[in-house]
Amino acid sequence: MSQAAVPFEKGKKPLLRHPAAVPSLIVPARAAEMQTLVDEDFSKFSDGSETEPGTEITYENIYHVPASYTSESGWTGQGVRPAGGCVSLFPWTDSYGDDRGGYISTPLMMLDGTATLTFRAKALTTEGAALWVALCDDDYGPGDDQLDAELSGQWEEFSLIAASGSLEMPSYIQFMAEEGVVLLDDVKIEFRRDRIATPYPLKALNVSPTEFVARWEEVEGADGYLLNVICTTMPENIVSDEMVESFDGINVKEDGKTIDTSAPGYPEGWHIDVSTNGSQDVSLSDDNSNSAPLSLVFDAVGDVIESPVMPEPIDGLSFWCKPTAYSDNYEYMSLIRVEIYHSLTDAWENVAHLCYYNFMPQGGFYTFPSQVFSNDVTRVRFSYIQKGEVDFFIDDVKIHYTTRGVTAPMISDLVVNDTQYAVKDINPRNEYTYYVKAFRDDIVSSASYSVWVDGLVGLRPQLCDAADVTPESFVASWGQLGHATDYTVNLFRLVQPSTDLENVTVLEETFDNITEGTVDNPGIDWVSPFDFGAKGWTSTSWSATQPAWASGMAGTRGTNYWMGTAGLVYTPVLDLSCYDGKGIIVDATFVTTVKDFEYGDTTEPEGVFAIIMNSDDLNTPIASGLLDTPVVGSTSGRIIINNVPENADLSSVVIAFMNKSGLSFFVDYAKISMNVPAGKTLLTPLSAVSTDDTSYKFENLDPQCDHAFSVTASANYNYESYVSDPSEVKIVMTSLSSVSEIADNDGVEIATAAGAILVSAADGVVSEVFTPSGLLVARGKGSCNMQVASGIYIVRAGSVTAKVAVK
Repeated sequence: MSQAAVPFEKGKKPLLRHPAAVPSLIVPARAAEMQTLVDEDFSKFSDGSETEPGTEITYENIYHVPASYTSESGWTGQGVRPAGGCVSLFPWTDSYGDDRGGYISTPLMMLDGTATLTFRAKALTTEGAALWVALCDDDYGPGDDQLDAELSGQWEEFSLIAASGSLEMPSYIQFMAEEGVVLLDDVKIEFRRDRIATPYPLKALNVSPTEFVARWEEVEGADGYLLNVICTTMPENIVSDEMVESFDGINVKEDGKTIDTSAPGYPEGWHIDVSTNGSQDVSLSDDNSNSAPLSLVFDAVGDVIESPVMPEPIDGLSFWCKPTAYSDNYEYMSLIRVEIYHSLTDAWENVAHLCYYNFMPQGGFYTFPSQVFSNDVTRVRFSYIQKGEVDFFIDDVKIHYTTRGVTAPMISDLVVNDTQYAVKDINPRNEYTYYVKAFRDDIVSSASYSVWVDGLVGLRPQLCDAADVTPESFVASWGQLGHATDYTVNLFRLVQPSTDLENVTVLEETFDNITEGTVDNPGIDWVSPFDFGAKGWTSTSWSATQPAWASGMAGTRGTNYWMGTAGLVYTPVLDLSCYDGKGIIVDATFVTTVKDFEYGDTTEPEGVFAIIMNSDDLNTPIASGLLDTPVVGSTSGRIIINNVPENADLSSVVIAFMNKSGLSFFVDYAKISMNVPAGKTLLTPLSAVSTDDTSYKFENLDPQCDHAFSVTASANYNYESYVSDPSEVKIVMTSLSSVSEIADNDGVEIATAAGAILVSAADGVVSEVFTPSGLLVARGKGSCNMQVASGIYIVRAGSVTAKVAVK
């Protein structure tokens, strides 16, 4: 447990935590009774006097006040001098040579309740001094509980109510002299533990389309939890409209820059305050507005614009803004905070901190994506929270709203003594969200944020039988799953040979549809994994972690050591369960960015692995092979993966490419081949398409082959992706659609059974069985039973020819 060695400055947050000796921690009792945590009179700071303080104390571990000076150990500070029974805070110089105001901080303590701080302070001289007091923690720095005191040469008593201390980590009170020298005495903190931490909700666990499990993390010290489930039914009559507020009706004084607050003329329902602070409220310049004649001006911390309640939930927001300059103080930039109001939980949510570079230099609209807004957002608020060197002109605010259906509680404050609860008998067409509160005795936490129930993750789309089947086309269809907005439909070719086949192409990709980026300046995306197929850049769902791409190539930026994820480029999910033990062949062209790299005391040549992995575990290899690529640039070659363990499950795998160095590399071409033994089945991916419908027609198929399809459902909500499990694979016998009726001619009858073709004919009639490619596989005379593997065959018996399917 640490405490900041360098004090916090007003308005600035910590960038990192500084290592320090472990201090004492004051832990309050569990009960919500008043307790005294700190009662320090500094009587041991006895050297010097109030008019002539002593020399600065000697610290332990750089900034720790020795325990001999205080009644409780754990105080920290710099610039601290004894002053005859109180402390004085003098300026001091930090390790960078910068002058800082003297400070002293209380020991760490859990302030997960309401703390009442009292203390006495005065200036050393009659010229006065300024003291800043703040409740802090080392992760977030100063919180909302702060006090600024202008001090005279006389002792005065001050108090601060601090009710926003961290509920998860220790806090402390920091006293800092901002101006002059400060004398401090009689610090007392009384505390009541009247708050409890808010539970952290987890994503819903979908059990079935009509059941989910609401989940959350445990809160230490909680007696139980209060679960709330909200249901939004599908609307019958949709209202959709937009409010545009230009603020042009506001009354301006003759000076042309301030609002007549006696009769402001604010738009109805809006709360606007740009007058209490700062010197300019409005601008009448056409250059500073989108719609003349007026724009509002944010020129002081505390300026605020808040919308009225919209008649329906908000699903769109944009506003026009122009910064006064296009550069700012990098360490302390001007910031506009944008918040949205959740009517169900009566809570404001911060959705953006915007600075000058979020806007066009000449002004323009900043638009929020619809994913920001859940079903209960009814108001928006803009606040100027930090002032650097830039101010802002704000004009037309556009708020779009749409009927989201009737929203009402399904479960209200249900007491749950576990960290999960199964919610059953839901209607899959309705939308559900849940939030939870923790309680201890009669103390209840604030509500957690709401979790959207997707109805997708962990479930599978249910497929329907293919329709309109012809040798060259069919319509795939499936049922709506959860709140899916997109479906990825994978098409496969069915390979079911009657004799052993060698070097059957499983998958081949050229990446030619990728037409942007270069190896030196690749395209990138922060979404990981990234689906190239969803962009239409590959015929099937090739993906990459830490993705990068160049024209004609899919790649990766390499291993992300901070996240601990390897840089992979990998195939769609494959079923290679027909593997015969004789190796899987990968022919590929790779482009690498180094020829070798340092590994320990040796120099290793670059190389690329082809790794078979389970599709749901991209961390554990099943088998692999390696191609050395000891050049910067392109290398082509063959990798044979022949170390597959016996009885390994290859029914749902990917083949991933990963280089040895962990640096950026690209795949220019890839072809995967394997043997398919007689009687086995291989599904080779042909294409992957995306649709928002629940059906898709595949056309221009090979009439000699049968096909299959599978479906995956997905949705995006509040910037998160939700993806279902893949459906089962449904086989479509497209080649059967052209099979003739079994012939009955000249006394010849042809029929099929499991694994056999049955011919009834006169004794001298010769029967022959051919594959569609013309290969003779069986022959008989008269009435005969010819054993064959499942598949499509051409049967010629005397003068009769027929095409049959054997299962």
